[in-house]
Amino acid sequence: MQEVAWEQQGHQERPQAFRCQQCPILKLTVFKDLSAEELENLDQVKIIQQFKSHQTLFCQDTPATGFLCIKKGAVKIYKVDDAGYERIVRIAGPGDIMGYRALLANEFYTATSEAIEDTTVCFLSREVFFNLLANHLRISLQVFSLLSKDLRQAEEALTSIVHKKVPARLAGLLLFLMDKFGKEKGDQGEFDLMITRREMAGMIGTTPETVIRLLSQFKRKGIIVHKHGQRVCLAKISALKKIAGGC
Repeated sequence: MQEVAWEQQGHQERPQAFRCQQCPILKLTVFKDLSAEELENLDQVKIIQQFKSHQTLFCQDTPATGFLCIKKGAVKIYKVDDAGYERIVRIAGPGDIMGYRALLANEFYTATSEAIEDTTVCFLSREVFFNLLANHLRISLQVFSLLSKDLRQAEEALTSIVHKKVPARLAGLLLFLMDKFGKEKGDQGEFDLMITRREMAGMIGTTPETVIRLLSQFKRKGIIVHKHGQRVCLAKISALKKIAGGC
């Protein structure tokens, strides 16, 4: 796992290389309501950074220096407990922002973020972040709406672990990954499974052995099909949704 200071990280691009106004995922971000002029101003203060898979973006218990918006790629965000065990709390993709809650709370980063495939992000410093909140009501509303959404999802995840059986939790995770990183056509969908069985188990509160057994069951029932490499095909999305809705 590799971590480096922001001013020294990997490969940086000039702001002109990725202009906000032409960004293909602009409508997925908190900046979607900014004017063309405001987006041009944002171009001048952002730092564009490219990370290789397994490279660390920021570490748990380190000062929050800014927040990041993912342009492309995928990032796992995880906490490390006192025993050294890693548990993924979130998987982020294009349009998602990271680190903003630590800035709002004036705290250190509460988790570590690591690229799980080659990833490009736009970094905005603490000063830029708070200037945006102070001067742009629309961004403030977007950020606080996102905060509310994150809290709701955390509550739903806790409720799922308490009340839903493991097959339902695993089905829900597969549907989330497909929706976030895959393509759906009719009752089928495909995505790259970029996390390990152990990481999946940690996300849904079970053991790796149970995840392996349940995935095998889903395969025997024709619900999922493993293709080459990490590629997974959900052959019967409706069946998976039915399992995910169970208790």
